[in-house]
Amino acid sequence: MSGFGFPMLVRLCCMLCPCVGIIISPPKGTTKTFLPGSNASLTWEFNDTISFNSSSRNWFFNGVKLASIIDNNIRKIFNYTGLSGIEIVKPGTLRLHNVNQSYNGTYKFTVETKEAGYDLSKVTVFIAEKPNVTVNCSSSITLNKGDDVTCVCRGEGGNPPANVTWFKDGKQIAEIKKENQTLTLNNVDETAQGNYTCLAESHPNPGYKDKKTIVVQVNCKYNLYLNH
Repeated sequence: MSGFGFPMLVRLCCMLCPCVGIIISPPKGTTKTFLPGSNASLTWEFNDTISFNSSSRNWFFNGVKLASIIDNNIRKIFNYTGLSGIEIVKPGTLRLHNVNQSYNGTYKFTVETKEAGYDLSKVTVFIAEKPNVTVNCSSSITLNKGDDVTCVCRGEGGNPPANVTWFKDGKQIAEIKKENQTLTLNNVDETAQGNYTCLAESHPNPGYKDKKTIVVQVNCKYNLYLNH
């Protein structure tokens, strides 16, 4: 095959069956959580054999175009989304300044080159909100030996949806679940006594956690036998 025909065939194959491996990170399904008022960066990295001359790079937010780079020189930033704090840094970084809840959503990045065809990557961004913990049990529970009790904890309103779990006397006693977790105590005895805390967390920052504690006491009855 002639030197002219082979490159044309490669480009045609990439158009019909998009080539993989142009964008090497972030991986599919990536999520990021940023604090309100912070400056954040979303950086896409590429196969370093790709030249960006005669290429097109595009950023989208919830399906609406944010910005473009064409032939590695021409930059365009679009205002259709209403996000004012947007900056593009070559080769593939999107900077978000002074973020607020309007920056929540899906950011898509696409790249198309003559050498390797077309590729895309999506990142879901959450701007943190504190959850509110509610527990359907009293803050103080007194049980008799052998009783059962169930308490449901919900971490509501968090962004992203809160991770929720239970602790007893500061030690984690349940797996982490999204938005709600149930504490079940069966056939209790004196070892069930203690402070049970439900923690909901949307971000490691202390300002984005909430918790509630219930105190469990157990009445243990003993039979007295008198010798005659």
